[in-house]
Amino acid sequence: MKNPKISIVVPIYKAEEYLEKCIESILDQSYSDFEVLLVDDGSPDASGMICEKYALKDFRIRVFHLKNGGVSRARNFGIDKANGDFVAFIDSDDYIESDYLGGFFLDGLDSDLFMQGYRQINLIHNDFAYFAFDKCGLFEDIAEPYLLAEKNGVICSPYVKLFKRQILNDNNIRFDVNLSNGEDLLFVLDYLLCIKSICLSQKHSYNYLIRSEPSLSKKFISCDAAQIFLFRATELRNRVVQTHKIEDTECKDYLDFLFSNAYLLSILALYNPRGKLSSEERQIKLAKCLEFINVTPVIKNTRQRTFFMKLWRLLVVNSIPFKDAFLWFVASLRFLKK
Repeated sequence: MKNPKISIVVPIYKAEEYLEKCIESILDQSYSDFEVLLVDDGSPDASGMICEKYALKDFRIRVFHLKNGGVSRARNFGIDKANGDFVAFIDSDDYIESDYLGGFFLDGLDSDLFMQGYRQINLIHNDFAYFAFDKCGLFEDIAEPYLLAEKNGVICSPYVKLFKRQILNDNNIRFDVNLSNGEDLLFVLDYLLCIKSICLSQKHSYNYLIRSEPSLSKKFISCDAAQIFLFRATELRNRVVQTHKIEDTECKDYLDFLFSNAYLLSILALYNPRGKLSSEERQIKLAKCLEFINVTPVIKNTRQRTFFMKLWRLLVVNSIPFKDAFLWFVASLRFLKK
């Protein structure tokens, strides 16, 4: 039997509530030359049984059960087991429209990377938005599609893309299993260093679902880890810009976003109860965050009203004590006025 054109990797953990809708949406594709790799990452719920049920229904589905090791390890395992010319990633709590896979291919064009837009569905506030490319076609100059992908946020994640499996394997491109924040962006940037063409589609047939507010208690990211990500992302992005001779004047907004969010993560981590920091330790690390040299000029230049509104929302959502929040604001304002 010939290898499929596309291998779809679905990492799964505690997804029993959403998994069937995800799998059904994949099997409902108008484009049929694909295989599905359902990677059960040691899920303690019924997700594994749901996977096996669907494997009996469709020969294109392969199921793998792993000990829990995180989403990056599950995705890497899927890449290792893939047989397709291209690899796609779909999260188990999202779903796709029937034209999703077929929407990547434009008139039989070949490319090192295919990208399209997506819909963002917020189930908390019952609203949605969509992000789509206003240009389509094959680009052998990476600069323009790269800038467009940064502008609409598509660059940050592995979904809404088709990656060439040979490029992934030849260059040993995998997700960093030691990171729990930002590993998606680093994976994409690594891949961009190795390609010569990008094909953009105006489709936006991936449905990315937001089911809960961000919470410190759900995902702990240390101050040091946030800064490590920031250094690596900056270094990789600079290499992409240099390799593809990208005029960087249009990318300042993206850099502002990247730096300011790393700053927010660094600060928020200080108030996570899992960090078990004393008040003195928190003040020392807070000072370190405020003096973080790479963040300094960017936060000073970013739209401060928007930044602080976002900051306040995160503080409230994560139930940080008002006194600490106020002190943080005062410290940040003083810092920005330097």
